[in-house]
Amino acid sequence: MTWKLLKYTIKLYEKGLTNDEHLQNFIADAPNAEEMVSRFRRNDILDEHGEISPTLLATANQDCLVHVYDIPRMTRIKGDKVDNCTYTQYHGSDQAVLSADTVTIKVQGTSSEKYVVAAANIDSNFKNGFIDLVKNEEIVELISYHPCDSLSYQQETIVVIYNTLP
Repeated sequence: MTWKLLKYTIKLYEKGLTNDEHLQNFIADAPNAEEMVSRFRRNDILDEHGEISPTLLATANQDCLVHVYDIPRMTRIKGDKVDNCTYTQYHGSDQAVLSADTVTIKVQGTSSEKYVVAAANIDSNFKNGFIDLVKNEEIVELISYHPCDSLSYQQETIVVIYNTLP
């Protein structure tokens, strides 16, 4: 008979933890110093105002595809189109790789209306195409695009950020 010893660490707190405290615990609970430094660097993505920085996020997480929409307001229900949005994509560095202007967003499908605040399915219409900022050329029809023209990325983390314009 083989015995397996499982060790669990349980932490009890007298209050609920903030997001920052959860992150600090995740970093501090790394199995070794090298992993602790790696976790810190991967999560060092906030700017001087405490907001997620797309450029820091893409630089710290090389396999992360970051989509940034600057929007006048968030769409609320199906058919509620929001025009005059812009789009920028970052991948692996602080340099944008793809951009588009005159983008329209809207909620996709009626089921999305029930959870629009948490995570609605958003339909984006890039009516004027894109600008490939790496090659400095216009892309009229985007069927499949990878900023490195490489299929070596099997699984990417995708982050979408909506910035509401003042």
